[in-house]
Amino acid sequence: MPPQLRFPTVLPHLYPPPPPPPPPPPRRLRLPPPPTPRHPLRRLLFRGMASSATGEAAPAAGTSGAGEASARPRRALEELAWDETFVRELPGDPRSDNIPRQVLHACYTKVSPSAPVENPKLVAWSESVADLLDLDHKEFERPDFPRFFSGETPLVGSVPYAQCYGGHQFGSWAGQLGDGRAITLGEVLNSRGERWELQLKGAGKTPYSRFADGLAVLRSSVREFLCSEAMHGLGIPTTRALCLVETGKSVVRDMFYEYVMISSVSNQHFAGSAFAFSFPSYLNDS
Repeated sequence: MPPQLRFPTVLPHLYPPPPPPPPPPPRRLRLPPPPTPRHPLRRLLFRGMASSATGEAAPAAGTSGAGEASARPRRALEELAWDETFVRELPGDPRSDNIPRQVLHACYTKVSPSAPVENPKLVAWSESVADLLDLDHKEFERPDFPRFFSGETPLVGSVPYAQCYGGHQFGSWAGQLGDGRAITLGEVLNSRGERWELQLKGAGKTPYSRFADGLAVLRSSVREFLCSEAMHGLGIPTTRALCLVETGKSVVRDMFYEYVMISSVSNQHFAGSAFAFSFPSYLNDS
């Protein structure tokens, strides 16, 4: 039988545990100063990024920015100057229902927002976009403002419509497409003679919705709001967002989401393929 090894018992009081190590000194994060761009275009982009981060639009060259905006007239919603050239000068659909269907020889269909609304609330707004419309900033404080931009209450002077157009998808002509969830409220002229179209996205079904419900959820609308303002701050022509309104109702996607409406402002929400679709001879010639 092999001998068994025996080790003496270590008494704990003879070998106390080592003291804990001292805490490390606090570390301070020091960021390098921002680089100074040498190229004039880069200076413009850096200035646009800074103004976008602070929520202000980058002023255009030769303008006085806030001073010019403060000199413009301030109008209430009922005083906006509407001018409906699109509806007045282009052929329209003789029907005005919002049932998804084929629309022939028309560039638009007059439809009103139909999304259910319950206690709408204003989530976000842009005062710089209100300046484009000569809209008074105090209008955002009106208790009925969310009702106008949720489609629950029509704006005085507006002529809502959904645009019909076609397009190519995956290399093939896809036929009729159109505004499936967007309804244009109309065209507003400001004091400088500029024309701005005001559009509600997520306003419900139109004749061009096909199999969709015509609604917009909060998460994607917030992304659109922020990205459009960031692009504007960088000097990239884009649509702008006037406001974002919660409807108080929910819709099922991969889960329940509250759906909203975003008010988009642009020089012109127009698709050139509207002519190609409304006038087949133009499409055949091209």
